[in-house]
Amino acid sequence: MWTVIKYKKDKMNLLKKDLIEKLGSEIKFYIPKIKYQQIKKNKVFFLEHKILGDYFFLFHNKLKNFESTNLIKYCKGLKLILNGFQNSQKEIVEFVSKCKSCEDNDGFVSQNF
Repeated sequence: MWTVIKYKKDKMNLLKKDLIEKLGSEIKFYIPKIKYQQIKKNKVFFLEHKILGDYFFLFHNKLKNFESTNLIKYCKGLKLILNGFQNSQKEIVEFVSKCKSCEDNDGFVSQNF
């Protein structure tokens, strides 16, 4: 089951590690990113930007149970878990699949998304 999680930007790696400890290794993380170029003083810079800001998608089969969401509620680096993700599974799956279909070889969502 997919869930939407808001995290502290500087503690992302700590949160991932804590989630793997509590739920197991069969977790799927999805953070859609876009890559764009910026020109400053006749130099080209490639920048990446997270589309959802400080939110990401998390998939694990244990999240169907309410007790499992309580288990991850107090992970380090977690700001909040969005409520109502159980009722919005169809929309979340459609969004994730649309983002994945528009990705290039490097894992970035294309500009025409």
